[in-house]
Amino acid sequence: MLSSATRRLVIVIVALALAVWARAQEHDADTVPSLRCRPLAALSNVLITHSSFFLIDRYLLDEQPYSKVTMHTIRRNLKSPFVWDNDNYFQNQFGHPYQGSIYYNSARRNGYSMLQSMPFVLAGSLMWEYCGESELPSLNDMVTTVASGTMWGELTHRLAGEITDNGDTGGSRVAREVALTILNPMESLHRLISGRMWKVRGGPTTGSSNVSMLSVVAGNRYAVATQPATHGSHLPFVNATLEYGMADGERHLKPFDFFTIDLQLEFGSPSFFSHLGLTGRLCSTPIAAKDDACGEVGLYQYYSYYDSHLSDSVRGPLPFGETASLGPGVMLSLPRLTPKLGFDQRLYAHGVILGTAESDYYQCYKRHYNMGSGYGLSSLSRLKYGPAAMLQLDASYTHLYTWKGYEPANISSLPTDDANDLNVLGDRSQTRLLKVGVQLHAPLAKHLGISLGGTYFSRRTHYRYHPDRHVESYELKAGLEWSL
Repeated sequence: MLSSATRRLVIVIVALALAVWARAQEHDADTVPSLRCRPLAALSNVLITHSSFFLIDRYLLDEQPYSKVTMHTIRRNLKSPFVWDNDNYFQNQFGHPYQGSIYYNSARRNGYSMLQSMPFVLAGSLMWEYCGESELPSLNDMVTTVASGTMWGELTHRLAGEITDNGDTGGSRVAREVALTILNPMESLHRLISGRMWKVRGGPTTGSSNVSMLSVVAGNRYAVATQPATHGSHLPFVNATLEYGMADGERHLKPFDFFTIDLQLEFGSPSFFSHLGLTGRLCSTPIAAKDDACGEVGLYQYYSYYDSHLSDSVRGPLPFGETASLGPGVMLSLPRLTPKLGFDQRLYAHGVILGTAESDYYQCYKRHYNMGSGYGLSSLSRLKYGPAAMLQLDASYTHLYTWKGYEPANISSLPTDDANDLNVLGDRSQTRLLKVGVQLHAPLAKHLGISLGGTYFSRRTHYRYHPDRHVESYELKAGLEWSL
């Protein structure tokens, strides 16, 4: 058996060798109009990603116990069926989609289409579940990594083209490259290896952009739980909303040529990433195409992540979310409802393959939430009064069924310290999740304005073997808004 220091050296050497080999495969995409598929380069990028995450977990974060991978754990995992794991909410619902997006862009960056890149996500996820962790292979990780990772990957692949500008210089160029590194590390790695990260070619790009709307709000958020009652907490926040492409009432068959992103960060809270919502169009057909109206009906994929701490001990209805979800939707735009009023309406139905909701009773290892399947509905309404103001109402409802849980005889012996002892979705339960939010946007100058809003959250859970619970909270937000 190799010593720890020797194993560390071997892993580092292998990772560096793969990076050098990938460099030998690299072509300058700026001079190649049509990039050919390169399977070995794509596979090497997946291996580099896998090795990088393993090195970070094992030697920088020193996570226990899942980073203690040995030949024994690999052999055991290869013989074991998939299980439902008990890792924390951020790792399962945010970390794995991010990791899957990097696997995806390992192939997408090397000439593969969206569908052709998906097997690389599956391969990377299988490799990680069997050889990257000492825990048993996780079924929920596979679903989240492949389904959400593919969506994240395509969105960040498209945004990479919006962010990069080889003619830019100075602080703006640095900011672009940093943003690209966070969103799409694989694209950034290729730019670093090829030297395009710092090379200046031509002048700054002034052509058209596919980003149809971008808004950034910074301000204060006040949150309080009413059931159970807590003292309110104030936290600074930044919220970014982006729309890529147009809902133009035309026929669309190319996945994710329209998508929306809603991201909120909280400062001073254990939940730094408090919200991420994604909606992406897979295909659509027009239902209205006139000068004063356009609309479409289509198939959409959804992802939502809500997590926030109301106090040190109370989280209220959160966390909850949908990590693998898709269904039909309708988008309708009436830009001239009256001479001064415009109206947009979007309605979506969700078939939730895998969703999550906070549990009042399930506390095992790092997990305090239930997983499940079900359905949901969401709506977004915008009323615009010329350039002066916009009122927005968004609402979502999700009904989840946790169908694999503990039986009564096992409740009293629920283990708390071993992630490999369990294989359940959580408590046998049904959960109804409701979110209703309203926002008012008013301009102060050309790109500057104010934003005021409030959101109500509710969770009603019916447990088979525990008393039912109803938990509510709300938040109020105010801030300055910069928008395009």
